Amino acid sequence: MNNIIFIETTDNFPYKFTANNSKVKLLANGLIKAGNKVQIINNLRGSEISSIPYTKGNDQNIQYFTFPLYSTQRFGIFKNLYQQGKILKTLKRENEKNIIIMGQPYLLLFLIEVIRYRLMGFKIGVTKTEWPSDIKTIKGLKRLDYIISDKIFGYFIDFIFPISSFIEEKCKKFHKPMFRIPILASFPPYNTNILPKKYFLLCSTLAYMENIKLAIDSFNLFQQKSNISYRLKLILSGNKSQIDNIQKYINTYPNLNIDIYQQIPYITLLKLYSEAEGLLIPLQNTNQDKARFSQKIAEYISTGRPIITNNVGDIQIYFKHKVNAYIAESYDKKTFSEIMKDISLNPEEATQIGKQGYLTGVEYFDNINFGQKLNTFLHSQFI
Repeated sequence: MNNIIFIETTDNFPYKFTANNSKVKLLANGLIKAGNKVQIINNLRGSEISSIPYTKGNDQNIQYFTFPLYSTQRFGIFKNLYQQGKILKTLKRENEKNIIIMGQPYLLLFLIEVIRYRLMGFKIGVTKTEWPSDIKTIKGLKRLDYIISDKIFGYFIDFIFPISSFIEEKCKKFHKPMFRIPILASFPPYNTNILPKKYFLLCSTLAYMENIKLAIDSFNLFQQKSNISYRLKLILSGNKSQIDNIQKYINTYPNLNIDIYQQIPYITLLKLYSEAEGLLIPLQNTNQDKARFSQKIAEYISTGRPIITNNVGDIQIYFKHKVNAYIAESYDKKTFSEIMKDISLNPEEATQIGKQGYLTGVEYFDNINFGQKLNTFLHSQFI
């Protein structure tokens, strides 16, 4: 049996709903099904809901630990770091394969943690879901930290878990075993009874403002040329200022039927996905979008509805236009609006394409199936 501990990969799990928290839970469930013991230690920044020195709980056979949030964050992080060490001593098991799968905090903290795990006898793997030194909007000391970290992190660990082929290529210089952990979702039996309603949907953080505006512009152009009234549903996460900004942008199109949702239950979210005619996830031809492989894609296709996206990054590995997805040739409103029109005129074809996307997901992105594959890889690292 592998004794696996996820560290620095989650934020206030299981209380906070984030893409990372959802993915780690899916991964943990898959690994548990494969016969492993899995624990989660939340990041060191801490949470307001945690007591001192830490809170321990259990969520569907996953034991988790959450640290308190201190008024002085730097001081608090090192207090939590001390407690993390005490927790690890209790979780480490003799005569078992003890593995830490960690995210990548700031470089100094990363090095301190890795040295500790080494001295305690853990094997260490790092999940790499983006290549932050390529993100141009990050500036100053934070950017410098990411640049140095991306250049050296792989030399201090045992194996690497890139999310995409782009990151995998970047990590080859470290000459460490790699196993790609792609997007994941839970795939229930395909539902033949759901009838799509006349709307398109985009779920996004407001950090991707360009994508949201593209969806709105495309929808406007589509509605100008369509005789059928549709709605655009935007499920957005962000602060009040960002919401206000996007609402002002929507108001420049007074005749459009656009609904904004925030902080909705996960079951409601999946229901909205499953009833949409098409699910939007625009991607730009940048290193950032080549590196990341949005967890949203797996959630979308798990509902059996077709995605509308661009042929960027690992999309081109798994998806083909009008086979199991709609692939826009370019990142512009004209191309996306034409796909919307195609879907509106050919709903049965869209349903078949969505079904093929679902089957692709079952083959490559189902968390239970993937847990077995990851278990085999982890076992091989001790032979």
